[in-house]
Amino acid sequence: MIMKRNITYAVFLLLMFMPILHVSAQKTYTDLRDKSTYKVVEFGNKLWMAENLRYLPSVNPSGNLEPEDFYTEKYYVYGYDGNSVEEAKATQEYKTYGVLYNMTAAKKACPEGWHLAKDSDWKNLEKILGISGNQLKEIGNRGDDQGSRMAGDTSLWIVKGDEKIKSDVFGSSGFMALPGGFLGSNGKFISKGAKASFWTSTEYCEGYSYFRSIGANSKSIYRNKDDDRTAMSVRCVSDYYW
Repeated sequence: MIMKRNITYAVFLLLMFMPILHVSAQKTYTDLRDKSTYKVVEFGNKLWMAENLRYLPSVNPSGNLEPEDFYTEKYYVYGYDGNSVEEAKATQEYKTYGVLYNMTAAKKACPEGWHLAKDSDWKNLEKILGISGNQLKEIGNRGDDQGSRMAGDTSLWIVKGDEKIKSDVFGSSGFMALPGGFLGSNGKFISKGAKASFWTSTEYCEGYSYFRSIGANSKSIYRNKDDDRTAMSVRCVSDYYW
């Protein structure tokens, strides 16, 4: 009788949390803030968005990075140098690659029930894809073909020698990383078509955080740290076990 009550309570909790996630039977999620709908993919018992976040409450032009940018939310759309959210959302870069966030914005950007992927979230995902325990902790390129597995849409990658594109496992994970580039420490947009770069919420030291990058000419996954004022794509992870 006690066991039956416990099972009933567990089902009740699951049903209570489902409206917060807004995940459909077709494995999509709708962000109620702007009505954007995202594909989601499961790794282990965690749901990840399978698209870059597109939440854009304001937009900033590229330019020199200032000391106050460590503490100011900054939102960018690759190649757009105005201040109009409507104009930025009309660009093909926004529609394809979503928004680039500095770290202050990235930590606040995910909707309720989701969070900016932690370094540990990425390690768990990479472990599922076959990267060994020792390699998970390393800086630099790690693994063998895991970057190819996480990539998506061959038409967007500018590849010398087609190494990534020729991989038999290209796009097989469902993560769908797209080469949307990033805003570098020089304040300029760079590497569209060549890199997919994603913040993690994990701090390396004051002003620097870990990130992941998937390059056009590498099948592996790159792990390093960067200046929090630079801007990268964001992938959100569900706060709840699936």
